Amino acid sequence: MQSCNAEPLILPAGLSTGALIAILLCIIILLNYDMCFQAVLDEEQQELEVNQGRERLTKSFNFAAYHKLETIYEWMDTLVAEYPNLVSKVNIGSTYEGPGASNYPCSDSYHGPFAESEVEVKNIVNFIKQHGQNKSFISIHSYSQLLMVPYGYTCNKPADYQELENVGKSAASALKSLYGTSYQVGNICDIIYPASGGSIDWSYNYGIKYSFAFELRDTGRYAFILPANQIIPTAKETWLALMHIMHYVQAHPY
Repeated sequence: MQSCNAEPLILPAGLSTGALIAILLCIIILLNYDMCFQAVLDEEQQELEVNQGRERLTKSFNFAAYHKLETIYEWMDTLVAEYPNLVSKVNIGSTYEGPGASNYPCSDSYHGPFAESEVEVKNIVNFIKQHGQNKSFISIHSYSQLLMVPYGYTCNKPADYQELENVGKSAASALKSLYGTSYQVGNICDIIYPASGGSIDWSYNYGIKYSFAFELRDTGRYAFILPANQIIPTAKETWLALMHIMHYVQAHPY
């Protein structure tokens, strides 16, 4: 594995069973990029990196976005058949039974029998606990075109809210620069609704300051079934936002 001085980033996707584009986006990014970044980049370097990133994504591994789509759909269908109502993304930490979560198994916001009851969630939690010094946690979901910061389990804002909101707004501007796609930025509780047990609430409280959650394209026309011709554009524009966040984290150690 290539060594680098970049700060560690946790980038989970697929905690929501309908968020197919989130899984595909992460596959594309992992296939096309290493995660090594310099702490300080001058403007010319950064522009070169952005242009190279756009070019590489234009020539992306289309099998990940298209030829494998049917296989991923089949896997998700199996998952939903076995666990029709459990929402893994609201199953983390001590706040999982709070506002926005349901203890009724037939509810679409059912939080599960106990915190971290699902293997996907437990694996993420264990990985973070076993690998220290993680500086950023960015959870990928769909849909609604939102870039969110903690908290969801309460509308009280975290101590670092203003900084996180500013970073989020700058990242959303970087994303918009490519195709004009607009994202709303704010804390989960205010921008959508109270939602307990969320991964970024847990990661922030665990000590990962730069915790964000994306809700990718679109705003409801296609919902979870985003057309294939929007997969690569979604990955390209989201990469610009992710790169902005990663550069910021690298330049602001804590």
